[in-house]
Amino acid sequence: GGNWPNVANTNPASFVDGLFSNYLYTGNDAVLDVTNNIDLTKGGLVWIKNRGSATPHLLWSNETTGNLNSTNTDALNNTSLQPTFNNDGFTFPSSSWSTLNASSNNYVSWTFRKQPKFFDIVTYTGTGSAQAIAHNLGSVPGMIITKATGIQYNWGVFHHSRGNTKCLTLDDTGAEQTGSEFWNDTDPTSTHFTVKNANQTGDSGQAYVAYLFAHNDDDGGFGEPGDQDIIKCGSYTGNGNSTGPTVDLGFEPQWILQKSATKTNTDWAIADVMRGFTADGVYQRLRPNRSDGEGSETQLAPTSTGFKVVGTASDVNTNGETYIYMAIRRGGMQTPTAASDVFNVLKETSATLNESYLQQTSFPVDFVINKAFGGGSSWWSAPRITNARLQLESGSAETDAASTHKFDQNNGVIVTGLSGSSNFMGYHFKRARGFFDVVPYTGTGSDTTVNHNLGVAP
Repeated sequence: GGNWPNVANTNPASFVDGLFSNYLYTGNDAVLDVTNNIDLTKGGLVWIKNRGSATPHLLWSNETTGNLNSTNTDALNNTSLQPTFNNDGFTFPSSSWSTLNASSNNYVSWTFRKQPKFFDIVTYTGTGSAQAIAHNLGSVPGMIITKATGIQYNWGVFHHSRGNTKCLTLDDTGAEQTGSEFWNDTDPTSTHFTVKNANQTGDSGQAYVAYLFAHNDDDGGFGEPGDQDIIKCGSYTGNGNSTGPTVDLGFEPQWILQKSATKTNTDWAIADVMRGFTADGVYQRLRPNRSDGEGSETQLAPTSTGFKVVGTASDVNTNGETYIYMAIRRGGMQTPTAASDVFNVLKETSATLNESYLQQTSFPVDFVINKAFGGGSSWWSAPRITNARLQLESGSAETDAASTHKFDQNNGVIVTGLSGSSNFMGYHFKRARGFFDVVPYTGTGSDTTVNHNLGVAP
């Protein structure tokens, strides 16, 4: 791409990496310090789930003391495990609590920082009648999630694509409800949203918290050019085919929350690229309304401009049913200023490898090339977005990399099962504007335009 352009904006709040984190960690049964480079002193939300066991989804914010559980109707749990929100992440006190920090258990955390046109948190007290609640989102909300904090009431969900008479419930599988008691038949504005007397939104005398998510519609104002979107809230209609709907976001997503609005007995689902969300449609699903651990499914696939539906399960693609989503843009919007932030070379031996063949870097790896330095060994390459490996000196088709390359790491990639894998070289790349990108595409046999997110001419 030639010389890197001058970075026009170094404010972290201008880039999705400074506002949202998809961070994985392993419990240590001690003080837990998560450094994800999100300044939570500005206010924000931390959402945590144990990946491998049946434990609740817990939501923490510095607007409330304690946590809320999206899998049920429980009131705020005023626990002594309230985290400290730092300028580079969060810290929990020592705990073996299985939902948070049990030794050797694997967890995912999703962190949202308060920022205009991205995310806001508001607390209020219901009056049992129509009331306008002020917010600081700086734009019309695309999605609002509410919960009474002092009593066992269902969660409430507003989605702008469904209108001001509809309300979904985050903690169950039901279809949307219709009524004026939720949002008073009033559209939210860039300064207020309106609630009425429903248990989910405004019962008299009850305390509530509301999480507000923006919908950028070519007006986000993020990125180096200052003209990019980072969050979208929309909907699609299922067709019941394995070649399902394609959703154009204008960007590649790293995180999606999705649910059928119109079909009953369908789960909410979260997909993210750190745990496995690949171009063939395989992803590790977690369900906010259920406590079960993640499970592999083939339903949704990211593209360079959005995502496509590739499964026919009722949760994602029943013919004629409407599905809502919230999607957050993949990171790497900012041109790197140091090679070490996006590229790493490691020579590994059995004496230097640790954590089951973890090739350690300072960043999540998006593409790796490996070569064992024993005689007759092969060159292997594998990108995170396909999790399939190619032998570079061979014309053979790709093979599954799940057994040899594990990308669900914030600080490298685990490489096992390669010939001579106890002594090998690793070349690691992170996707970033002006540096490197990976784009899977399907040939058509004729002229085809392939979109990428490199930000400069390759």
